[in-house]
Amino acid sequence: MHSHYIFGILMISYVFAMLFNFIISYKIFKEEKLINGFFDFLLKSSYLNFKYFNILFGKEKISNIFYLKLLRINLALGVF
Repeated sequence: MHSHYIFGILMISYVFAMLFNFIISYKIFKEEKLINGFFDFLLKSSYLNFKYFNILFGKEKISNIFYLKLLRINLALGVF
């Protein structure tokens, strides 16, 4: 009976982690002037995946280190 509650809690936390990741990614790309707006973000999402991983693993530098730390913490929480 309790395993159903744990599964629900994990699913809800995963959805929140994904939404948080989406918001932080949008803010990073907007600040770095790689996108112009939200619809541009949606259209260029396949191209930005490569940029996302380069930024995440430190191959490309960004101006706001706080967003980078939030992104890495969010990735760690989403994986584990």
